[in-house]
Formats: sequence, structure tokens, C-alpha cells
Amino acid sequence: MLLAKSCFSKDHVNKRKTIRLGTLDYYKKTVHEQIVDKEEGEISFHVKFDERVTVSTPAFNTLFWGMMHLGEDHGENPPYEGYITTHVKHLQLHTYTKSTATILSADATIKQTHHNNFIFCMSRVEKAEDAKGIFPEYDDYWYLNEENAEEFGGKVSVALHKHITDAHAAGNNILPNGINPSDVEVYFQCNEVYYLPREVHINNSNASQLEELVKQMAHKAFTKPIPYEPEKEFRFVYTLVHNKTIISPTTDSAILDISELMPLLFW
Repeated sequence: MLLAKSCFSKDHVNKRKTIRLGTLDYYKKTVHEQIVDKEEGEISFHVKFDERVTVSTPAFNTLFWGMMHLGEDHGENPPYEGYITTHVKHLQLHTYTKSTATILSADATIKQTHHNNFIFCMSRVEKAEDAKGIFPEYDDYWYLNEENAEEFGGKVSVALHKHITDAHAAGNNILPNGINPSDVEVYFQCNEVYYLPREVHINNSNASQLEELVKQMAHKAFTKPIPYEPEKEFRFVYTLVHNKTIISPTTDSAILDISELMPLLFW
């Protein structure tokens, strides 16, 4: 598989030797209609239990985090990078054990919000030509082999740290006040994006769907609603960490020099 980046020909990486990372907030308010997502970094979905259904206790604790907790397993919430809120309209719990919970009926809305990290988005395609038309306004593209995604992403994280350091030295600090770039680490993850429905009805015949949903909730940086599925997104996420605490940049985007990465790229 290939990872393709759609672009305007005037901004092609072969001409500029740069890429732009945008924060989640950047994609919420960009003027480019074809890439804007006013709920970027957030996903809300409605879970409705139509009848008596038995689910794992960790799954229950994840869905109803902050309202009710069963046993010692805290579910998937602690590892999340961001926030989760649950609004429960109705919940009727029948019984529970250490490993399972039986629900008679329930109606809940879960909203996840990710930290305002830098991201870089590409499209996962079989052939380079498949990138044409994914974003109709763009007239060009470039790509790399998916097998080189980790190497590409790691080198971009180095370039991002250098950009932050250089900006600080020039008096254009893009970190919260008082934070020195030398004390900041850049962590990166990359993966294809999961596309989730906004409403999920659970009964005994599809209870396994809930378990899968809960697993995907642990990766909210890589989740989007189903209408965005044609984008075939593969995402690189860059998290800034200071003293073991995630921090958000004070700028919406960063243009990075990736001259050293050019051998990995094709067009």
C-alpha cells in the first residue's frame, strides 16, 4: 500500500521541500472546505441497548466512566490522551460480576475530545493514481511506501522538535510560556483512521460490536465519523510532552523543512 498526500502543485513537496503540520484546532477552522472538520479531534456517538445484553465489565466501565464503576478494572479510559464525557439518559443494570455486566436497557451519549496535537494526514491507497479525486480541489500529489511510515513519521518528529527549538531561539516561542524546548519531547504515533458510526444500537446479537467499539475508543486520535471514510486517511499524530504532561502548542500549524526525507518520497 501507498500513503499519498494530496496538494496544490504550487505547494508540491518537490518544489518547497516542506510540509505543514496542523493542529486539531487548525482543521476545525481552516478556510479550505474540502479538509475542514469542525469537530476534528472530537467524536460523539449514541449507544442504545435495546434489550437485555451482557458485556465485559471493562467495556461497561469505559462507557459509563464518571457515573458508575464496577469492580477493579477501570476500563479503557485511563490510557486516553484527552477527555471523555458520558451523558446517560437511562441505565438499568441487572447484575454484574468481576468480568461481566448484564444491562436490561440503557441510552447514553459518549463524547471524546483529544488533546490539540499536531497531525499530518495522508490517504492510504493501492496505486498512486488512486489519490486523484479524493480531494477534488487539489491538482497534484506525492506519496511514500507504507512500509516507510514509521521512518517518515520519526524523522518528521525530529524536524518538528528542531522547528520548535529554532522558533524559540528566534523569539517566536510556540510553546506555553515558561517552557524550554530542551525540556520537551515529541512523541509520535501513526495508523490508519477508524471510521465509526455516530449511533450504535446494541442487543445480544451484536454485543461483540460494542467490545470492538470500546477498543477503538482507546485510539480517539485515529477515529472519525463514517462520512469521512472516502478520504482513506492514514494519520501521523505528534504529541508534545513536558515533565510527563501533555502540552498543546500555541500555534495552529508548523511548516517543517523535510529536505532530508526526500529520498523516501515519490511523485
